[in-house]
Amino acid sequence: MRGAHATALALFALTAPAAHAQGRIAINANPSAIIAAEIALGQLAREKGEQKAMLDTSVEGVVVVENEPAAVADWLKTRTGSAEPAKWDARSVWMSCDGVIGAAEGIWSQDGESGHFAAVWQLQKKNGYKWVLRHREPASAIRADPHAFLTATVADCPARVEREAPPDTGKPKRRKAKPAPPPPVDPLNGASPDKSLSWRSETDTTGSRRLLVQISKEGGMKTVLGAASGTAPQN
Repeated sequence: MRGAHATALALFALTAPAAHAQGRIAINANPSAIIAAEIALGQLAREKGEQKAMLDTSVEGVVVVENEPAAVADWLKTRTGSAEPAKWDARSVWMSCDGVIGAAEGIWSQDGESGHFAAVWQLQKKNGYKWVLRHREPASAIRADPHAFLTATVADCPARVEREAPPDTGKPKRRKAKPAPPPPVDPLNGASPDKSLSWRSETDTTGSRRLLVQISKEGGMKTVLGAASGTAPQN
């Protein structure tokens, strides 16, 4: 990890806000893990090539959206003319209260060009986070600002539902089952298990693709990324 990224990531981990709702704290939500995943994706692409990096860091059946949705393997076939792998510079991150789903927004750069991107990541049973969707806006005049600060927001936790204790039958308690692998998701439309973060890839009124991301805040769902991919996120 390069020095600048390492310093920013360490500071980010210390300053990222936790989510509070009716006394509950999002202890499982760690937005810095999404920043680390984006950085690791770029590093792997430089070391092993973009195709291997994109496939190794993604969930099976994922989609890349650039003008239109495409399976990642099909999208990679269009990248053969690139002289270098894309760099992904995340600037804003949102995470569900349960820490299962995270979304990132930032700037990609490749072969002297750049544009905006947005991505959705899912926590796996093993190997941390893998991405399920990447929105990549075609090249524009945008350039990354090396002095921009990372921002992170964790969704408010759902209200705790108090349950009555089961009656004591005198029978031995069963051992807890091992955690199941994360359920398959629709890359273009989904939500975290606790419903505190949702996303939807859609076509807006201008015919452009956009990624809509909403998180639970102050008793309702707040749109934090909803304009065409690349528009400044809402805080």
